[in-house]
Amino acid sequence: MKQLSFEQFAQVMDPADLSGGSIYGALSPEATQFLLEQGAILKIAAGETLYNYGDRGDRFYIVCLGAIDFMKYHSGDFHRIRTATFGQEVGFVAMIDLHKEGGSAIAKEDSVVLQVTSDLFHDLHRAFPVDFGLMTLNLARDMARVISRLGAELIDQSRH
Repeated sequence: MKQLSFEQFAQVMDPADLSGGSIYGALSPEATQFLLEQGAILKIAAGETLYNYGDRGDRFYIVCLGAIDFMKYHSGDFHRIRTATFGQEVGFVAMIDLHKEGGSAIAKEDSVVLQVTSDLFHDLHRAFPVDFGLMTLNLARDMARVISRLGAELIDQSRH
């Protein structure tokens, strides 16, 4: 895993393109730049672990490029629950739930993610309250979509 500066990130991807992702949707360019400059932009290789089961859940990650598999730990084994792609997150549930990570996040392919700590999330609230509200709504909407999809998968599996 390698940390990128804002300038290095801008060479890989135009920060304005992030507005097309579900978590960044409707955020001001200033708030997006604040997150990128104050957060940690991480380049992670395919197969590399972003975080492990049991790690402190005091941060989440937004996928800027690539894909991250979330592997839920249950009954002594890991199971892929979902793959987060451009504009989606991993780790938000543990941060909001105030628990340790309930699984591991592993890069499905070479990826770039933005790490948002609980402190940075708080700082966003103070510096950009409207954008914080929009981002929180986007995070809740993304979480609701995951819950709906997982519910449908449970129903499908129970029919077999």
